Amino acid sequence: MLLQAYIPALHSALGIFIPLIAVNCIILGRAEMFASKHNVIDSVFDGLGMGLGFTLALFLMGTIREILGSGAFLGFAFLSESVPPMMIFMLAPGGFFVFAVLVILMDKYSKRMKRTKQEFGCEGCPAAASCGQSMEIDTSDRYNTVDGSSAKVCEKSKEGGCSG
Repeated sequence: MLLQAYIPALHSALGIFIPLIAVNCIILGRAEMFASKHNVIDSVFDGLGMGLGFTLALFLMGTIREILGSGAFLGFAFLSESVPPMMIFMLAPGGFFVFAVLVILMDKYSKRMKRTKQEFGCEGCPAAASCGQSMEIDTSDRYNTVDGSSAKVCEKSKEGGCSG
């Protein structure tokens, strides 16, 4: 915006390239930060993963916006005639709304996965006997492992009804 205000000729000449340069700097800065702390193979896989992740995110956002904004995607109609297209999704605010919804969904999913992983502990694991983390039953609501981590005890085991 400063460029547009003070040097309009340069702004009109560069046009769309200014935001592209800014995004490119952000992506390359993140890749350089990772590469400076890791080996080449890890950096290559990180770069591929980040590229595929950005591609998937942009494709998903664009697909959702196209379906909600125009009612069709790749020539196939997805919304019935009774549901009019929501033109807000074709504009910039629609992109921010879709981005916000995707961030909320990913946050809920990652919290659910983290909670599920913590609640299971070792009692349901088929390799619990051979993994090397011996369990000691404490009088509190948790199993305390040798390495200091803990997992919740199921309600049945506190009552003596669980075999594990």
